[in-house]
Amino acid sequence: MENTNADVKATGFYQSKRWKLTAQRIRQRDDYICQKCKCLVKHKQHAVHHIVELTIHNYKNEDIAFNENNLILLCNSCHRQVHSNSIDPTEIRKKREKRYFKK
Repeated sequence: MENTNADVKATGFYQSKRWKLTAQRIRQRDDYICQKCKCLVKHKQHAVHHIVELTIHNYKNEDIAFNENNLILLCNSCHRQVHSNSIDPTEIRKKREKRYFKK
């Protein structure tokens, strides 16, 4: 059976208080800006995206599910591109880290 995000949704993960608080921290950390196209998403549809994909097999793994280094804010358009494999989310994370963690 193929793992889908619908499987994780069915667990109630995305409705949990902890996820909602974590997602809000990511929105604030990323200044409500899509980390790929840099559009402001505060009043648009957007997604807090797991770089290492969240599945029914790993959604209880703290390092994947709630690790802020595994989460980025994307507008819906870029989020769809990530899931269609036309954008590599690890490259987005590397660019974000360079911007935030300059020495």
